[in-house]
Amino acid sequence: MECVTIIGCGWLGLPLGKSLATAGYTVKGTTRTAERFPVLAGWGILPVLNRFDESTDAEGILAISESDAAIVTVPWSRQISDRENAALFTRIAHTLAFEDIQRVIVISSTSVYPDDLSVCTEEDADPGHPLVMMEKEFLTRIPSVAVVRFAGLIGPMRHPARFLAARRHVPSPDAPVNLIHRDDCIGVISNLLEGRQEGIFNACAPSHPGRREFYTEACRRLGIEPPQFAERGEHGGREVSIVKLLEETHYSFVHPDLYEALDHCLSDSAEKGNR
Repeated sequence: MECVTIIGCGWLGLPLGKSLATAGYTVKGTTRTAERFPVLAGWGILPVLNRFDESTDAEGILAISESDAAIVTVPWSRQISDRENAALFTRIAHTLAFEDIQRVIVISSTSVYPDDLSVCTEEDADPGHPLVMMEKEFLTRIPSVAVVRFAGLIGPMRHPARFLAARRHVPSPDAPVNLIHRDDCIGVISNLLEGRQEGIFNACAPSHPGRREFYTEACRRLGIEPPQFAERGEHGGREVSIVKLLEETHYSFVHPDLYEALDHCLSDSAEKGNR
């Protein structure tokens, strides 16, 4: 079975690694500190110390070079500037290309699409968006790349009710909701890894309830104060199209209904303690 390296072992990368290891893959995961080695090992991931900077030693580079594929789940951080984010992803892309990694899956976001679209397909991204420029770093350097643009992420420790709870004058009450549960993030990535499809894919739950009705219900189920929406929206809002994903991968969603997905978004205390 193939050896896969996950770059970015956090909220998505850790359970992804566990799922792939359970499926029979040899899974390595990068971390910036040796203190997190026991955490990664607890998820069935072989830890690799690699900061993707000048401090990374030969062992950290060698561990990556021995991989058949890499999955980049590092998020675009709000804690540092866009320039610093771009520099990090450029170093990651350069490293994977230099080490001749033939297959890479890169996680991106549907935030690359303009707000004034009614339906967003993969061709509609703003070419000047920092994430689009990040995607190109990998698409132009690696022989086989799949970029996955996930919609808003929900799941354990990320209940959507908390996104807007108690807020006032929230705009676009009738805009469609674009979210995806972590179980389906893992499913989509695993599908692409096995099927070896290439290109850019949107990934979002196929149901798109209106913002007002969905977030009000999400807060009701969690027992917290719901948001108060503006009476009229500025525009209809955009819906993320997953036609390409479904046609090329035939992926079957674990949580196609976002209301059903709410029942699988409660905090996992065991997971929280193993980070």
